Amino acid sequence: MGLDHRFHAVFPVSAADAALGALARELGRDDRARVVAALPWQAAHARVTSWRSSPIWERAGVLSLARREHDRSDAFCFLVRTTQDKLLEARQHERVTPLPSESELALVACWISITSGARLFVISATPVSHELRRSCDALTALCAPWQRLAGVGHAHALFLDTEPQLPRRILYPAEHEVSRPSCADFELSDHSVATDAYWSDALHRAGIDLPPLSAPPRASVGPAQNES
Repeated sequence: MGLDHRFHAVFPVSAADAALGALARELGRDDRARVVAALPWQAAHARVTSWRSSPIWERAGVLSLARREHDRSDAFCFLVRTTQDKLLEARQHERVTPLPSESELALVACWISITSGARLFVISATPVSHELRRSCDALTALCAPWQRLAGVGHAHALFLDTEPQLPRRILYPAEHEVSRPSCADFELSDHSVATDAYWSDALHRAGIDLPPLSAPPRASVGPAQNES
C-alpha cells in the first residue's frame, strides 16, 4: 500500500494485542469478531532481510485471521463504524449506493494493513471509496475512529498522509503538521520500506524519540511462516 490518503497508527510492538483490540472496537460486528478471534497477534508473513548492511525483521498480516473474497493480498477490507456528520452525509449523496449502517452508525469500508518491524507495529488504513479517501483530512467522522484507536491502543502517534506534496499531519497525541521521510531512503529490495527505520524517523520528525533498546527484541512470528 502506498502512503498517500492514509492513516498510520504507530505502536510499540509490545502493544500489538492492545492495538488490535482497540481496532476491533471500531469495526462492524462481523469484522470485530474476526479480529478478536485472531488474538494474540502473530504475523502471517515474516522474514529477515537487510537494510544498510544490517539484518532486520519485517513482518505483515495476522496469522489467524482468514482472508475473505474482498480482502487483498496486502490488506483486509474491514467495515469501520463512524458517526454521520454533515460532510459525510454530503459525500454519501454523491455515491450510487449509500453507506451501510449498524446501530445508527455508518459503516465505511476501509483497506487496513498490518506491518511490523522488531520495535514498531503499524496499522495503516484508507477508505475503499475514492471520494471518501480524498476527503480524509476534511471529514472529522473519518478521523475519529483512528484517533480513538491511537489513544486506547497506546500508540506512539497517529499520522495522516494526504497529497505527496503536502506536509504530513499528526492527529495524536497532538495535532500539527510535520515533514515526512522520503520512502526512497528506506526502500527495501521488494519496494516496501524498512518499518522500524522509516517510522522511527517519522516519529523523530514529530518530536517523538524512541528509548534506546536495552536488549534485542524478540519477534512474534507464526513458526510455519518464518522465512530466512
